[in-house]
Amino acid sequence: IPGLVGATPMQNVGAYGQQVSEVITKVEALERSTGKVVSFTNQECDFDYRSSRFKYKDEGKYIITKVTYRLDPAGSPTVGYPQLAEKLGDEDIESGTSGLKKVREATLALRRSKSMVVDPKDPNSRSCGSFFVNPVLGMAQYDALVKRVQAQGIAEPVPNFASGVDVKVPAAWLIEQAGFKKGERRGGVGISENHPLALVNHDGTTQQLLALAQEIIQEVLDQFDVELVREPVLVMPDTS
Repeated sequence: IPGLVGATPMQNVGAYGQQVSEVITKVEALERSTGKVVSFTNQECDFDYRSSRFKYKDEGKYIITKVTYRLDPAGSPTVGYPQLAEKLGDEDIESGTSGLKKVREATLALRRSKSMVVDPKDPNSRSCGSFFVNPVLGMAQYDALVKRVQAQGIAEPVPNFASGVDVKVPAAWLIEQAGFKKGERRGGVGISENHPLALVNHDGTTQQLLALAQEIIQEVLDQFDVELVREPVLVMPDTS
């Protein structure tokens, strides 16, 4: 999936059953306070689901300048995500470059169908991608969520994925169950027509976009007692 190298270790970028912490061996960075170049092993990066030391503990401390990945051109493609497997169908995916290329192309096709690849012809791609992180819940919190969903008369079971000893629940599902629809608008901003996780700025303002995000966060919290966390970082101008 297209993106910038320095961003990948920042939040342990991942999609469709893989995350970069599985292949990063070293991260080099410039320490802003001293100007020194420092390096971190995979373990020293403190990777977790969509997080690392660079995103939380050492936020703003380093500028990542180089990332080393352990890649295998003859490796076997990873197809562990249901939508990706469905997209590939019965196609034979062999090891090596050709198999990896097929999986990459199928992944990009899926992303385009959700307007998650920048395309000047697609107004729904005017977003920063997924606006909320999929919440990871402990078993007690997950059980409480299931009971809340059932109490509201929602027949659809809560989708979930194992995340260690915890459970990951799709934020997109919570957003839709909370009453927000794809394509819904609030003035100049709205929800993507192709994915409820993407908030699109059509011709609005940052304030309008953040207001919509807060409305979604509050409604999901009120209905399901699950607090969604924004994925993009808000950078404020220095007015000093």
